[in-house]
Amino acid sequence: MLGLSGVPLPEEHRATSSALELFSGTRDLSVLPSPQRMASLHRFLVRRFVDDESMLLTQKQRMLIDSGIWLPSNVASPLRRSSALVVRTLSEWVEDSRRAFADEDEGAIFSYSLNAVLASENRMKTIASRIRTMLPLLLSTLGNLTSDGGLFIMPKQRAEMLARYFLESLDTAARSVMRFRAPEAEEEDSPEEAERKQNEAGKKLASFPKLIEGFRRMKSIAKDEDGSDLVVERLLSSIESLFLESLILYSSRKSLAEIKRRKKVLRQKANETHFSPGQSLLEILKQELDRIYAAAERSCKAFSFDGSSEKIGYSPLVLPEIDEDRALLDEDAHDSKKKKRASENDFENAYFNILSADRGIFATQRVRSRGLPEVLLLPGSAVGSYDKTGDCLVLPFSATSERPFEHLLNAFGSFRWGTDSSGRILNMWADLVGSRGARPMLELESSFRHAYSSWLRFEILGGAPPDERAEAVGAALRPEGDFFSLYGIK
Repeated sequence: MLGLSGVPLPEEHRATSSALELFSGTRDLSVLPSPQRMASLHRFLVRRFVDDESMLLTQKQRMLIDSGIWLPSNVASPLRRSSALVVRTLSEWVEDSRRAFADEDEGAIFSYSLNAVLASENRMKTIASRIRTMLPLLLSTLGNLTSDGGLFIMPKQRAEMLARYFLESLDTAARSVMRFRAPEAEEEDSPEEAERKQNEAGKKLASFPKLIEGFRRMKSIAKDEDGSDLVVERLLSSIESLFLESLILYSSRKSLAEIKRRKKVLRQKANETHFSPGQSLLEILKQELDRIYAAAERSCKAFSFDGSSEKIGYSPLVLPEIDEDRALLDEDAHDSKKKKRASENDFENAYFNILSADRGIFATQRVRSRGLPEVLLLPGSAVGSYDKTGDCLVLPFSATSERPFEHLLNAFGSFRWGTDSSGRILNMWADLVGSRGARPMLELESSFRHAYSSWLRFEILGGAPPDERAEAVGAALRPEGDFFSLYGIK
């Protein structure tokens, strides 16, 4: 029975819960309650969970609240979590929000953000170590072209010093893009020392593109030397990866500060009512939940493709499919399906591939000031979108294991549209489709999302070229990531 700890379910919801229990044992679809009754049970569980902070959810209750799917007790949750991404479920959102007045406890989202920072730092160390090994070797064997057309073979010790200096220059350039300050000294610097550091940072910024151009020249030397430039290509690829990873790292660090800021805003909002802060906080959370459900309903109707299951509207409960559930009961079949999904639908790879292809995301004001948005997983069959009010990417719970690329493309397209504070993208798109001021905003956004997804799919996966509108989106958004091409990285 799904009754909450110490709190009996009302008769209506108890009947729904009993029907779900019966279906779990019999696999008889005829005993399933209506979608409306299942959705009503879900809303009741979440709101009751918000009301009672002392309430502990059972594994079944948490699974039902987070995924919207009724699974047998012998099947593990389908959520595959990554330490590199800031993703949280609906129950974690409730638990974190209820801690608004806890000074030290930042909750699951802060923990996930911290893990993302650590994971990014580890990836950076691996890539930097690779560059530190390759670069001195190439400089001291292949050398570099001089301005008069000669060839300069660099002594090993100097090559190692240059490699260290280059990595520092790369870090300075990434900090400049993300407006991230260098680490502060334990003691306040004197004016002379502060000026020296500023001049040094300026020199590193100026030398970074020159160094990159010098390394790229080694490609022609390598071809002349042994007919292959594969090693140099690997070096340049590692440099590009490290630069992108640096942007991700500094964005993740900003996300930690953003979590604390949002917690402070929520606390202030709760204090500004005539009720007690604790009571008003609960009402704010329930209102926010209703707003999230309503936003998901609008997204389903406005942004679903024709023929998609989401077109009928949003429901937090997903009706079980008997064939799927039978497969889940078969351990071997379940493991086989899990392995297949792991290789074909990798949420983390899809996420970082999109950031790599649309690097201009890091140039947007939203990301440069507050970091990348978190991901909130909604139960049921939602449409990937950016919730500007809640400031997060909203994805269906299933997106971490099923069709993550499609869901993320839609969400990032929505993010691009929603964070266009200057109106540049809106005006460009309205001019392109020839309907400035004539079409409703939702219709314009829907067509933009479709073209954006088409462009990025071509950028990442290749295949058939995008249509004219998709290419126009790429032409408009690529320049925002020009901090890469300006540094000679292709």
